[in-house]
Amino acid sequence: MGYCRFENTFADLMDCYDHINDDLNELEHDYRLMLIDLCLKIARDFNGGSHKREVAMKIKMSSKISLQDYADSIVDQEYRQPLKTLHEAMAENGWELVDKPTCCEEQINIRSIMGLPYFAQCTVCGKFISDISAPKFSKTGSSVRFIDSGKFADDTDWYRTWIAGTELRDNA
Repeated sequence: MGYCRFENTFADLMDCYDHINDDLNELEHDYRLMLIDLCLKIARDFNGGSHKREVAMKIKMSSKISLQDYADSIVDQEYRQPLKTLHEAMAENGWELVDKPTCCEEQINIRSIMGLPYFAQCTVCGKFISDISAPKFSKTGSSVRFIDSGKFADDTDWYRTWIAGTELRDNA
């Protein structure tokens, strides 16, 4: 898996960074310290090539990121695309913006929090739309995490947070 090692690890490392000051149990606390130590070793030992590239990386790491860069870091390669408005994402799937949208003659399954949609999918054909700025729920559903809007560029277009696609399904 060396071909995507860094790509796959980046989103997980960003998640660790987002929670670096959380209260943790003893085991997680120890792993946090080991992770910080490893990151320091990586920063010390990395030979990135040209000085120009190193300077560019330092600038990139110290500045706020774009919402598109964030989306590309959390979305699987096959679903990466320019971010869209809700209307554009629905239109890409051929869905109408109505109270109870349908696809394949079935009502679309819509997930929302506090009355705001963050994911919708046709259970028949697998077409979906997803808000990449939506809350992230733990696997057990016992906790929810919201993105920190302060990490993004000041000119972020918060209406363009949607992607559209069709879920890849195994036909076996």
